[in-house]
Amino acid sequence: MPKNSTSFRSRLRTSADVRQVELDRAEILPPDFLDSLQRVYGCDAVLFCELSTFRAYAPLAVGWRMKLVDVRTRQILWRRTMSLTLETVRL
Repeated sequence: MPKNSTSFRSRLRTSADVRQVELDRAEILPPDFLDSLQRVYGCDAVLFCELSTFRAYAPLAVGWRMKLVDVRTRQILWRRTMSLTLETVRL
């Protein structure tokens, strides 16, 4: 995932003109990205993950946004947002 992507939103889009695949508010993927993954690795889907929250100081926190995308249809098969917070740390 590109460093400067800020977040994923609900759906994967394909531009009709150039067949560029993009996730809302994320950088545009190369037009043949998902097709290449399927051809080279034989995968049916790709899991996109984004670290949405990271706090290394109290209270510790980490959050993830994840989407499983079908490489043929470009539809989101599964999505999940997870957040974990640790209020007290004992060393």
